Amino acid sequence: MPDRVGATAVKARAERDARIISKLLRTAGIAFAALSERRVPYWPEERWQAARDRRVQRIVRHAYETVPFYRAVMRDRRWHPEEFRTVTDLARLPLIDGAAVRRRVGEFRSTAIPAATCMAAHSGSGSSTLWDRHAALERIVLAERDRVIWARLAGGSLLARQLYIVPPHSSAVFSRRFYDRWIVGANLVARRCYVDPAAPYTDVMRALEAVRPHVVRSYGSYLEHFARYAWNHGVRPSMPPVWTYGADAIAPHWRELIERELGCRVVSNYGSTEAGRIGFECEHRTGYHLNTDVIATRIVRPDGSECEPGEVGEVVVSNLLNRATVLLNFRLGDRGAIGARRCPCGRTLPLLTTLEGRVSETVTARDGQQIPATVLLVHCAADLAGALEVQLVPRGVGRIMWRIAPAPKTDRSLFRSRLVDRCAELFGSRLEADVEYVSAVPRTVGGKRHLVSEP
Repeated sequence: MPDRVGATAVKARAERDARIISKLLRTAGIAFAALSERRVPYWPEERWQAARDRRVQRIVRHAYETVPFYRAVMRDRRWHPEEFRTVTDLARLPLIDGAAVRRRVGEFRSTAIPAATCMAAHSGSGSSTLWDRHAALERIVLAERDRVIWARLAGGSLLARQLYIVPPHSSAVFSRRFYDRWIVGANLVARRCYVDPAAPYTDVMRALEAVRPHVVRSYGSYLEHFARYAWNHGVRPSMPPVWTYGADAIAPHWRELIERELGCRVVSNYGSTEAGRIGFECEHRTGYHLNTDVIATRIVRPDGSECEPGEVGEVVVSNLLNRATVLLNFRLGDRGAIGARRCPCGRTLPLLTTLEGRVSETVTARDGQQIPATVLLVHCAADLAGALEVQLVPRGVGRIMWRIAPAPKTDRSLFRSRLVDRCAELFGSRLEADVEYVSAVPRTVGGKRHLVSEP
């Protein structure tokens, strides 16, 4: 018996050591690939275009063989994967949007990728996108394209301290847990601290003072209202050298004020749960450099035809990396325009020079705090799982209405009570919530559905 116990212990140690070695090798590979990734935005156009077309061919073949939606579409129209050779061929596939995917989520997931091995990325609307392990780790490599910019602006090659002002259920938190399973040494590059954006601004100021971050990451609307609070109350927070934002926008004059009065460089990135890192601003901030070699991006008119350079239309993306949830010709609900000129920084990636529809309005709590709609949506993501579409309607100070287009089998009474209770748990008497059920929510002028202002 002792021999058996000893043999079991030896086997367990060997398996543990093998896992550690595998993680170390995987981490070293990612680090090497990240260093090489810095050069990709400067490649000649022909080179990254060729790489993009190879990815198009691979993802279409994969979709045809393993993804029910695309297999049915292509067989119905008697198309074969070999017919899709370049990125322009993707326009033949039907346009899809978030509501369509939520209604038929299983049809967009590959039957060849076990869900248990995937990273789940959750959006503020309550939808979830599965990323296969390789694609999820590739996101770390891709991040080097813009991380090197933030590092340079922060005064060093590494960002030793980072403060994330994101909800505890956000994709940033979930993805970090996933990465910790597969790679090691994340804290050797950056010390990451987290603060809930639902916390009072005074708590955030204390965190800034305690952490002294080189870079802070948050929603754009959060940064704007945080700066507004500091300005109106005559306080000067301990600001980082660089503050990066995404998910929604910040008003230009507030961005200028933060840089001029608070001495903090403000840099934006453009991404989504479904597509990942779509684009990033460089030091010149002439627009978003589009990672279109891995996330094919085009601007279309209402009839689906391609817009000319400078013409504003709807942003449509095709994720060429992710093989778990395959989304090609996905309508983000944003409006933008691709410029005709190159950026003076020397990067050859296309520039998204106009981006509309990402400005998140806020709701006002009874204590006067401005709460970005994005914060509410992400905090309540789990409670919104039974909704096909979601919209926030401010109803005066301290009151909001959740406008919900529910899934067919949703228990409306239970759904309502959970959502109302969740808001009460988060904000107490500062914010009162109610629910209104509709068949579909209307788009706002900017193309989004998440928040609409009404009298």
